[in-house]
Amino acid sequence: MIKNIIISVTLFLSNITNAQNNSLAGTVIDNNSGLPLIGAHVMVVGTTLGTATNNLGYFVFNNLSTGKYKLLVSYSGYSTCDIELTIPFGGTIEVIMHPTVFDINQVVVTGTRSPKPLKETPVVTQVISSSALSDFDVPTIETAIERNVAGVEFTSGSYGSSIQMMGLPGNYVVFLKDGNKIAGETNGNIDYNRLSTLGADRIEILRGASSVLYGSNAMAGVINIISKPQVKPLVTDISTRYSNFNTSLIDAGVGVINNNLTTTSAYRFSHTDGYDLNKIISDGSTVERTTSNHFNQKFLWAPQVNIEIEAKGSVFNNYMDQTLPMRNDKVHSNFDYSLRTKYYFKNVGNIEATWHEDNYKTYEKDGFNRDLQYYNKYQNARIIGNVILNKTNNITVGTEQIKESLVSPRNSIVGKTNTDRVFYIQDDAKFTGWLSLTGGLRYNYNTEFENHTTWQLSAMAKYNWLTLRGNLATGFKTPSLKERYMEYRIPSGFPITLSGNENLKPEESQYQSVSAEVSLERINFSINFYRNNIDKMITEVELPFNPLAPGLNYKYQNVDEVKVYGIDILMNLHPINNLVINGGYSYYRATNESQDRQLIGSRNHSGRVNLSYNFNEKITPKISLLGSYYGDIYRTILDENTGKETNAWLDDFILWKVIFSVKPFKQLTITAGIDNIFDYSDKVTFATFNPGRTYFIGLRYFYN
Repeated sequence: MIKNIIISVTLFLSNITNAQNNSLAGTVIDNNSGLPLIGAHVMVVGTTLGTATNNLGYFVFNNLSTGKYKLLVSYSGYSTCDIELTIPFGGTIEVIMHPTVFDINQVVVTGTRSPKPLKETPVVTQVISSSALSDFDVPTIETAIERNVAGVEFTSGSYGSSIQMMGLPGNYVVFLKDGNKIAGETNGNIDYNRLSTLGADRIEILRGASSVLYGSNAMAGVINIISKPQVKPLVTDISTRYSNFNTSLIDAGVGVINNNLTTTSAYRFSHTDGYDLNKIISDGSTVERTTSNHFNQKFLWAPQVNIEIEAKGSVFNNYMDQTLPMRNDKVHSNFDYSLRTKYYFKNVGNIEATWHEDNYKTYEKDGFNRDLQYYNKYQNARIIGNVILNKTNNITVGTEQIKESLVSPRNSIVGKTNTDRVFYIQDDAKFTGWLSLTGGLRYNYNTEFENHTTWQLSAMAKYNWLTLRGNLATGFKTPSLKERYMEYRIPSGFPITLSGNENLKPEESQYQSVSAEVSLERINFSINFYRNNIDKMITEVELPFNPLAPGLNYKYQNVDEVKVYGIDILMNLHPINNLVINGGYSYYRATNESQDRQLIGSRNHSGRVNLSYNFNEKITPKISLLGSYYGDIYRTILDENTGKETNAWLDDFILWKVIFSVKPFKQLTITAGIDNIFDYSDKVTFATFNPGRTYFIGLRYFYN
């Protein structure tokens, strides 16, 4: 029924017309040189209109109706400009862009679910911009996030990658692609092979509980990958990368605009032969041989300046060879699609209706036979409205239905479903020139756990170059279908079983943070203090010895309380014209209060530093040095022969990487480098799964 409503809204909105008969033209120039900026993005806020400047820095919009508008002008390495004007506008507008080390004017959407300049959002948001994605060697989303965000770590293993964020594992982090949640999980993590930096405009990261806007699982944070809007008639992007262990990556994308229709296609191929650190056959490979193919297709139709209709989908396959003796090879496949329509009310707001469905499956492969082992289906229908009451007040209202189903023979789950019906409201108000408040409330009805309400309050105070932010929020996480119903025998020499628990209760959290940000011409510095208390946290608890079921037996249970507190420091420096330095340090402590110990898999200290120097030469060579510090980590070590577990702190370490790139001509970039320069690896305790020193080379051809 909800899907039919969305289609009806689309048809209704497509019949609404406005009179448009005015034009607006302008130029975009560099403040220092006075030269035109070619390819700058110019968007008319509150409409579907967007374009790019030509070789003279010139742009033009036609068929604008009379009234007030706001232009948003952006260019990589420059501070985003927003300009208010009235149509008809006499003459040509001139936009002067200023180079910046950190664009606090860039528009973000994740923190408030409505477009807002980064400098004006009360919710602490970190952005990995398109320039950061292209400046460094970032073949995967994991690399991009880990290299730019302190306190976030990805660990690779035979099962795939897993994330730790703010002291919490992957099942407390929500990953979104253009606002759509990603289905399927292994060991609490999604399949990160499904994510690509190709076509990404930016990655927005919310740190801390964000359950008011994004519901269950968003207790550690939200990571949203935002696609780049296409404003030129033809865009082609092809890149390839090759490194040790026959690890190769090919990304290819093309976008075409024909009248009001934009068509975008993208394909990704990735492969690795994998590697094994300890050469013990019974353990299997450290990273298995893996091959994946991923195809994305999107259609965006803008029949009028105030209406856009989008349909997109993707197909994904991942083949993983298993060297562990007790496991068959695996095939992971996925099909997802979404339908979206958005209508802009002139200077009043907008309304958006979306239907999204995601189907993730895992098969065991034995020769030509495939046996379904896991099928997670996620369906989400939502309607979101943003109402601009005046220049200082914006209200976001939304309702959605989320249905999740799981069939998992490997976990002895025949077929279970879980449905949430949601209503939320958020008010974003600017009371004075220096004070802003954002308050939100979410009501959630779950078919298994009934009613749940969360709230969030954020405040921001600005004075010249100083910004202060504070955040209070409650979060919740309903037990997953797997946590409630699974029965699983872990493939290992010693018998280990993990059982679900139908009596689990939802987890709840209380989150507080205070931050300060200093933003000057050549420096951006921020410090954030936070605390996150989680009640009834769900974890695997060892059961007493049972002579009828020898071995280790675990069961999901609610523990009393987990406390996480920490500090994040982020820095962006531009000390001289050709040098950019950015990095961060993170300290956190995650304690399981019921067992009076550090949370397994967490480390107290981590840090990042990236240095990039641009030579003023014709082929614009650039050299980058990247360092990552990983503090001691608290891990459980299992002796599979005896079944005995011990907890231990594993040593800290530092990894360094150097990258060199040149541009023989404007469209082509050649990149080469050394990862893990000093060849650090831990083949005994596995404090890191890094294989040691590796070399890589990459090519990228980008035309627009």
